[in-house]
Amino acid sequence: MLVCQWGGCSVRLTRKPGRGRNPKWCDVHRAEVHRVQSDHPTMTCGECGCERPVRARGVCNMHYRSILRAEGRIVEQPWNDRRRNNHYRRRALMRGAGSEQVRLDDVVDRDGWRCGICGDGVDAGIAWPDPLSPSLDHIVPLSRGGSHTLANCQIAHLRCNISKGARVA
Repeated sequence: MLVCQWGGCSVRLTRKPGRGRNPKWCDVHRAEVHRVQSDHPTMTCGECGCERPVRARGVCNMHYRSILRAEGRIVEQPWNDRRRNNHYRRRALMRGAGSEQVRLDDVVDRDGWRCGICGDGVDAGIAWPDPLSPSLDHIVPLSRGGSHTLANCQIAHLRCNISKGARVA
């Protein structure tokens, strides 16, 4: 005979068909147990300085996904024009600025592989994270209310783009 393990509760429990384990708590107390466990101050992520609640393996969702990526069980999609566009368009729309489809090839064709910040040539054969690799720069940064449009984008060296930061050139 199964009885709810919550102190003072005497509700009889039955195992539902298709379930692997016997239940420990009644329906009323199961939600309470999960709430208490998620709010418990000692149930925080095992990574240094992370205060998020634990989900699996003693870590939060963010750190659990990083473990899965390190084990090769999650493969991130390559950073391509479509993914880059979606990222920048979301950032622009969150700030109420305009956005349109901007392909890196269109920006390169217009700028002719010249850095919009320093004016030197940008080598297409250099891959990220090299400081001289090509990157997409917003002339008026998205954080300053700029839009993600072809008129507001230029090609730049990664080093130049990072040193410019959120400033307007």
